[in-house]
Amino acid sequence: MCFSASASFVAASTLSIIGLLSVYTVRAKPRYFMIAAVPLLFALQQLCEGIIWISPVHSLARAIVQYVFLFIAAALWPWWIPTSLWLCERRRPQKKLLLIIALLGIVWLLGISVLLIMYGMQTMVQEHIAYQIMLPFMTHDATMVPYALLITLPCFISSLRGARWFGLGVIAAGVVSYLYWYQFYGSVWCFFAALLSCMVYWMVKKAVQ
Repeated sequence: MCFSASASFVAASTLSIIGLLSVYTVRAKPRYFMIAAVPLLFALQQLCEGIIWISPVHSLARAIVQYVFLFIAAALWPWWIPTSLWLCERRRPQKKLLLIIALLGIVWLLGISVLLIMYGMQTMVQEHIAYQIMLPFMTHDATMVPYALLITLPCFISSLRGARWFGLGVIAAGVVSYLYWYQFYGSVWCFFAALLSCMVYWMVKKAVQ
């Protein structure tokens, strides 16, 4: 969590429990596994932030977990969300649209991963945690629109019950984080999105009934 180490570890523990319950709920229907695992990925992110809070600046642990956090936050989510909803989808028109977005998500995942490797990143711990990929040719704002579309648009296409509410919540969290915590946007947005991921348990539970 973006506010303190203890809060991060508590959030990681809580999300782990919710994520495990979600995955257990869909054990007989594996097409829901990816969406059910969303809280577990957010739990991993919160664990990474807890370690960043307590680790020395130049320690190996901090070097590893900051890359893990940013890989999930910046590269993985725009592929994971559309792909997980595509796997769940049964209606053919929506499934085709979700597949297109999932393929674009693969391009995003590979592109951001390469940029992370090529240019590296830096993390600053102040009242919150700030992350920055050291790109010489692209601003943070330039990536926000395609990033947001890849994550939220599938929620409005999917017929999975509750997906639209999740999408609306993610949009609201993004707007609030951008307006009030711009410098720490990545960390704060992930905190709010992590809270919203608790909805996933309800979504998959309804889906398998």
